[in-house]
Amino acid sequence: MAFIVRNHPEQKDELARALRAIASDLRSDADTIGESRSGRVRIAFFDPLVIDFAVAPADRKVEILSVRLRGPLY
Repeated sequence: MAFIVRNHPEQKDELARALRAIASDLRSDADTIGESRSGRVRIAFFDPLVIDFAVAPADRKVEILSVRLRGPLY
């Protein structure tokens, strides 16, 4: 994540808003946000970021697997 912020300083405020939304949503509803993928893995879009994460509902834990900038929509 630090790499994204360092390389896109013009989006600092937008990235900060997305990170707050990610933290809030994962804390409250991780097993229902975004779209399911294989197994425990889900993907969610928090413009301008996309995250892949795994949910372990029994343990109430979330592991963020990747964070990346969303590409342009065509």
